[in-house]
Amino acid sequence: MGGDHLEEGLFLTEHSIQIGKRGSTYSKDEIDKARELGFEIVTAEEMFKLGIDKVAQMIQERVGYVKVFVTFDIDFIDSAYAPGTGTPEVGGPTSREALELIRKGLKGLNFAGFDLVEVYPQYDPGFITALLAVNIVFEFISLIASNKKNTLTLQSSRPLKVLALWEKIYKQIFKMPIGLRSS
Repeated sequence: MGGDHLEEGLFLTEHSIQIGKRGSTYSKDEIDKARELGFEIVTAEEMFKLGIDKVAQMIQERVGYVKVFVTFDIDFIDSAYAPGTGTPEVGGPTSREALELIRKGLKGLNFAGFDLVEVYPQYDPGFITALLAVNIVFEFISLIASNKKNTLTLQSSRPLKVLALWEKIYKQIFKMPIGLRSS
C-alpha cells in the first residue's frame, strides 16, 4: 500500500483512512500491514456495523485540518449498482449510501484534489456505472463550491458555473464511444 510513497513522505498516515475494504486480498495480513503502517482501515463489515454517520465522523476526525486528496474507487460500491469496473465486488454499499457518505464524511475538509478510478463503461451496457461516476464527481465539485461559499462571498453566477461544468462532464461521458475509455 504505497510503500515508496510512504518513504517519500507523500502520505500523512496519521490523517489517512480507507473505507469499505472487502473481498479478496493479496495476502491474509494485508489489512494488518496497512494498519501497522499507520493507515486507519474500516472494512465493509465494520462500516455497515458502525453506520454512515459514525463512519463520516471517523473520516472528519481522522483527516482533520490537513489538505486531503480523495481517491474514490468505484468498486467501493456494490457491483449491483456499479458493474462497470475492472474488479467488481459484491457486498458493498448502495449508490445512495455511498453518496450519503461522501456528503457527510467529506463536508468541510480541506481538499487538495479528487479522483475517481476503475470506471470501465465498456463493462456496463446500461451505463449505470458512468452515471453514478458523474454524480460522484458532481458531489466532489459541490463540496469544493460549498467550502468556498463558507469562506468567501459567493457571486450569484457561481452555482450556475458549477452546474454548467457538471452538464459538460455528463455530456462528454455519454457521447463518448463505449470502447474508447479505459484506465
